[in-house]
Amino acid sequence: MKGRFSIACIILILICMSVQANDSHIVGGEITYKCLGNDNYEITIAIYEDCLTGLPEAIAQDDPAYINIFDDHGVAVFQNDIGMPTYDSIFLLSRILVPTNFSNACIDNPPATCLRKAVFVKKYHLPTNASGYTVIYQRCCRNASILNIVNPSTVGATYSCYIPPQR
Repeated sequence: MKGRFSIACIILILICMSVQANDSHIVGGEITYKCLGNDNYEITIAIYEDCLTGLPEAIAQDDPAYINIFDDHGVAVFQNDIGMPTYDSIFLLSRILVPTNFSNACIDNPPATCLRKAVFVKKYHLPTNASGYTVIYQRCCRNASILNIVNPSTVGATYSCYIPPQR
């Protein structure tokens, strides 16, 4: 059960890396969901981009964002013709500058930086199941100015959220 989920995650990482490589701007991000009722969900991805030192061509690659959704058995909601996990596109809804005095538990943006928040939103119908779903968004590579990661420009970022089963 967990082995299939791990294999599916590795395949998704390789797909995402082949689609979007050489990025230099991702500082952080989050992925959330909102239950709309009747097995419908709104998935939101927020990516914080470095607009001071990030490469403009890398920022342009963010639209669309690519995700997949897996059940607890590692079965992907989005698959190709031979049953291998693939991805779904979520197009950019907005990109706004983050105020320089902004901070929360995940982001600290001192005045010497420039952050943009790119927001992607899409609705999905996910049939009720006994195990729920995991939504995954992955990107390569992180911003080179990040200090708490060794060689951040060679390290990707994974954001996920778990949608528990409806009762």
